[in-house]
Amino acid sequence: MKTKNLKLSVAYWMCWFLSLSSFFMSGVLFLSAIFLSFDSDLYNSVELVPLGAKYYFVEENMQGTPIADLQPWNFWWLFFQNIVGFAVLGLIFLFSRRIVHLVQRGKMFSSEQIKWFNGIGIGFLILAAITFFGPDFTEETRRATFSFNVKFIFAALFSFILAEIFQEGNRLNEESKLTV
Repeated sequence: MKTKNLKLSVAYWMCWFLSLSSFFMSGVLFLSAIFLSFDSDLYNSVELVPLGAKYYFVEENMQGTPIADLQPWNFWWLFFQNIVGFAVLGLIFLFSRRIVHLVQRGKMFSSEQIKWFNGIGIGFLILAAITFFGPDFTEETRRATFSFNVKFIFAALFSFILAEIFQEGNRLNEESKLTV
């Protein structure tokens, strides 16, 4: 039984678009890392930040530290953070799209949804892990910082709680099928 709900359809297509966009950004950043490792002339116009990159056409507009001023390990670590971060976000949106698709098909409490919610929780834990350590640059200092990103931890916790709720709903649904 497929339900025709406009909100679910919008959520499905938004998750589809966001997952493709995230995978695309991950690929673009991967290709950029390869390209920038060969062409160092662009180093002064690109600034990397966790889960994003900024390209400046006019170098005077740059507010942060350009790639040219980074140590090689910082350069590769920031690219690794961004590539993996966008790939994990793509998977989270893909799993969300599958959950919405199951709800559209009328499978409210299925074991597949539990698997996708747990996958989303693991994805958020991966995001928290890769953003835990990163370089911090100011004009005077260059140092490595550790930051505990609570929003990813809360999102993972919420996802795991939803998985448990759906598991209980699945168990109750199975029990009700056996009742005459």
